[in-house]
Amino acid sequence: MDGVFHQFGIHRVFDEEQLCDAARVMGMGQLPKGNRVAVMSPAGGYGIMAADEIEMENSIPLAMAILSPETENAIRRVLPSFASVRNPVDLTTAATDDITVSTLLELTKDDNVDIILVVAFFAPMGMSDGLIRKMAEIISECEKPVIVVSQFGPFTNGHISRFYDYEVIGYPSVVRSIRAIRWIVERAMIVKKYR
Repeated sequence: MDGVFHQFGIHRVFDEEQLCDAARVMGMGQLPKGNRVAVMSPAGGYGIMAADEIEMENSIPLAMAILSPETENAIRRVLPSFASVRNPVDLTTAATDDITVSTLLELTKDDNVDIILVVAFFAPMGMSDGLIRKMAEIISECEKPVIVVSQFGPFTNGHISRFYDYEVIGYPSVVRSIRAIRWIVERAMIVKKYR
């Protein structure tokens, strides 16, 4: 079945959650030019989980983007000295709305990045709900797919819903977001093949 579906450009899903997740990401209509993913997070653990999931062996391979020196230097200027400017970018718990927005903006400019995964974890004191609108403004002008993970206890569904209201694709887990990224990478491969 996989072979037949692939031949006709059909994506296979296995349950209703995957069906809705796939429809959401495919509906954004934006396909990546490649498979290089940049990850940014105010929680280092989430960045590592995302990197592990991205580099996991799969029929749709993804790669961690190698950020340009210019991007790393620009990010270094806004992050605390102890933060990691390499991919995955760890904003640390010192993250603020301004740090998050500045870092996202730099990642959108990097030609080594095809897709951006943003972990919008609102635990740091310097991050506010207003960040959702600020991020949405940048994402709406970005020519690359940007996927958001927002996982914050009882507030998770509300954050995902607000991102959705701003036409930003978000998921409540790293695994679901990376699976969505694989779908759009696969879609881009299929479209390229049949053009």
